[in-house]
Amino acid sequence: MQIEIRVEDASDAWWLPSLYRWLRDDQDVSAAAELTLSRPRDPSSQGALFDVINAVISQGIGVGGLALAYATWRGAHGSAPAVTFSCDKVTVTVTDASPETVRNIVEALRECEPAAVEPPESQPPQQPDTET
Repeated sequence: MQIEIRVEDASDAWWLPSLYRWLRDDQDVSAAAELTLSRPRDPSSQGALFDVINAVISQGIGVGGLALAYATWRGAHGSAPAVTFSCDKVTVTVTDASPETVRNIVEALRECEPAAVEPPESQPPQQPDTET
């Protein structure tokens, strides 16, 4: 699952690298996600050299760790601007570190998880037609 994380105050380039370092240094996040600073997927976006944190999460539990690490960072940086988490299907913007916010991030980003592949319905094997 690929998630873009954007700090919404583009006027201060300090916040994005701060959040990136915080997430990178969190053991739970680093165990479940590959993090890079990158350009946004939207080619019309303009801004600094690195505008987003790109998180590729290999397991569903990584979303919870990511949300908790964000909340811890937010708690340490109470004056931080809004942070937006987005994937192909959803976007959620948050401004605090409350348990409800963590829950909202997790619930929203779970929509990004690939659908489980259902096995085809089992059908009895076809018996060849035989004439007697």
